Amino acid sequence: MIVKVADTGIGIPQKEISLIFDRYHKHIDTKDNGEDGTGLGLTIVKNILELHKVSIDVQSKENVGTSFYFNLPIYCHQQKH
Repeated sequence: MIVKVADTGIGIPQKEISLIFDRYHKHIDTKDNGEDGTGLGLTIVKNILELHKVSIDVQSKENVGTSFYFNLPIYCHQQKH
C-alpha cells in the first residue's frame, strides 16, 4: 500500500532535501516565521520506517508544497488448522 502525505506549504528547497531527515534540522524559513519545532519529527518517522524495512521518498517544490511517499507492505495472516 503506497502512502502519500502532502501539504501545500512553502515547500523545501532542493538543496535542503538531503538534510531534512537529519536530527534537529529545521528549514530556515520556518525559523523566521515563528513556527516552533524540534527538528526531530522526520528523523523519527524515517527511523520507524527503516525498522520496518521501508524507505521514504520526498518530492517538493518551493511555494507549492511537499509530498512524502512510502510503501507499507500488507501482510496476510494465515491461520493454521
